[in-house]
Amino acid sequence: MTFSIQHTDGSSDETDDITCLDELYNELLLADAEHFDVAVFNDECGYAIAAYPSGHVTLIHFSTLEQQEWHLYGMTKADVVELWQHLAVGDMSVILAHPWQSKPN
Repeated sequence: MTFSIQHTDGSSDETDDITCLDELYNELLLADAEHFDVAVFNDECGYAIAAYPSGHVTLIHFSTLEQQEWHLYGMTKADVVELWQHLAVGDMSVILAHPWQSKPN
């Protein structure tokens, strides 16, 4: 399944290679005030997951009329990469089973 990744510089790529997700997360190590997040998008299921250096992760449902967002905090690199892997293959049941919060902290 093809998915899209968004880099800290705002550029994006389409890929079907989940091995790139580890490198995508590593971009957060160089994040600055202007370029501070990375994301994975699955257009087929209409969701994206953005990650921030603080361990904050946002699940975005963008295929609805009004975009919806949910949040997780304290996520490790392994946690984030695992979420992205599930998103890349469209396994939303695993992603939605996490304790997402509807409002940011």
